[in-house]
Amino acid sequence: MSLQGELTAYLKDFLTRQWARKQLPRGLEKGWKDYLENPGANRYPGLKSFLAVRLGTIETASHYENRKPKGWLARSLQQLSPDEVQEILSNLEQTVPHPTVTKVLNRIMATCPPGIQRPAHVEHPPILQGQSTTVATPGNTSEARDRDSRDSPHASSDVDLAMNIPRYQQPALAVTAGQKFDNGCPRGLTMVFPPFICSAIRKIGAADGTKVADGTKVAVTMIFPYQQDGSIHCLCSLSIIPSKLVIIAKEVMDVILDIEGGMLYVVSEKGWKVLPCPSMTLQGAPKGGIRFLGDRASDAIETSPQRKDELNRSIIHTSSVTLNISHNPDDDGQLNLNFGLEAGLKIRALLYPDK
Repeated sequence: MSLQGELTAYLKDFLTRQWARKQLPRGLEKGWKDYLENPGANRYPGLKSFLAVRLGTIETASHYENRKPKGWLARSLQQLSPDEVQEILSNLEQTVPHPTVTKVLNRIMATCPPGIQRPAHVEHPPILQGQSTTVATPGNTSEARDRDSRDSPHASSDVDLAMNIPRYQQPALAVTAGQKFDNGCPRGLTMVFPPFICSAIRKIGAADGTKVADGTKVAVTMIFPYQQDGSIHCLCSLSIIPSKLVIIAKEVMDVILDIEGGMLYVVSEKGWKVLPCPSMTLQGAPKGGIRFLGDRASDAIETSPQRKDELNRSIIHTSSVTLNISHNPDDDGQLNLNFGLEAGLKIRALLYPDK
């Protein structure tokens, strides 16, 4: 078998075998976000290829019996031409992942911040960037985070393969990745969402973020296509003002939030609390939470490819609705909704009539 074929088979195995980890690799989501904000010269055609390369670089014997020597993947990729590397990455993007891996991909996608330009899927190559990959915890200093990253078996190596990773060329017929619309029309908002949701969305240009006046816009962002592999055609992100966040979390996500000692906590029915560190994503809205968003928005969610797939698998709580919250009770929340393409385009026309 050629080196290219061996690398393809090795990396593809990470996508097609059952996900055995209890948690995501340390710092994966943060590193991915950093890459989206500043990709530099390194580009991947999608999240699947990024995840496979990342796992192929950091896997240990406890997770994968076919572990290669440390640095084997990086050295092997450097022996290939840029076209050969791109062919491997493209092949990985065409791979149908194991259902457990699909859940991981959807989990990562659900935390993507709105308004960031992205390639066909999403990606971050920490093995190319050599960045710290430790997730922050209360009391961690930046020095401690860097030390934890170096000591962790999941930390990425300082290997620069930029010369081997060509910039991703999008298909000629593909919609522009990350096409974005900001600051919606207040009138259009009332045609999409019910009154309480409208009152909970931040008003841009208003002194307290709640009143609608001449020239006021609403803090709504829509991205087409958010994820071009088919699972997300349109992402709609709403900025929820702090005074309405507790109610939105309860009604939409069926999650209880509580403020104590100047910090925002997630509270379970049994009484234990979770402190966002410094933020967290709530995922899995029940049917009642979807309906709380109003008929137009709930219909748009039900027509999304991700929701259709969930219904086919009898999944009641949908990952098409997520809520990002901070430990700071004065911060806005971000309510993210995954819409079907046709319904999303109709909502876009209402929210952005002049664009």
